[in-house]
Amino acid sequence: MSGKNRNNYIHIYMDLSDDGIYFHSTSTPYALGKSLIQFIDTDLNEISAHPEQLRSIHPFFSTWSIEDIRSLFELSKTSDRDLDLKKIESLQNTYKKILYSLASDKKELPKETESFFSKHPLFARSSLIRQENKWLIDHFISGFEECLICELEEMIRHHQIIKICKNCGRLFLPKRSNNDYCTRIFSGDKKTCAEVGYTKTFAKT
Repeated sequence: MSGKNRNNYIHIYMDLSDDGIYFHSTSTPYALGKSLIQFIDTDLNEISAHPEQLRSIHPFFSTWSIEDIRSLFELSKTSDRDLDLKKIESLQNTYKKILYSLASDKKELPKETESFFSKHPLFARSSLIRQENKWLIDHFISGFEECLICELEEMIRHHQIIKICKNCGRLFLPKRSNNDYCTRIFSGDKKTCAEVGYTKTFAKT
């Protein structure tokens, strides 16, 4: 999108007392890392067929108007823009690799991740604010890529646990460190990976 578009500039609020993250305003909290995993899991082919669903792939796009969304898809035909569908797909693949590496190796930050951060510095302007009886860090973000980098940095800073589901093989954020399965619907009878996985474990035992 053009740098003149107002939607390129948003506030990201980090709660100092827990792992809550807010996009645009402090009215709707998200679990830190959940929106990033949701983003890399999104089927962009489906988004291409239904552009209005762009708002659902990440909170960054939640306030975009239909006109903004249409302009993004129209600009995807060019290569001289900051953000298009090819760029979004590239970002998905990049963050998927980083999160899988973080989930696989907790001892130290992978060199690939260190290299990524050195090439993509975050230029956010941050300040400490108090709102609704909460202390928050207000990050002023100037683009979607910075939005993703900011959340990833906060995940690392908060020592966010990321795991790979032993049933479906996808990334998830466990509520407890000993959770091995995610809560996504896995089977036709609407059983979750957790239900299917623990049933298999119980049967083996």
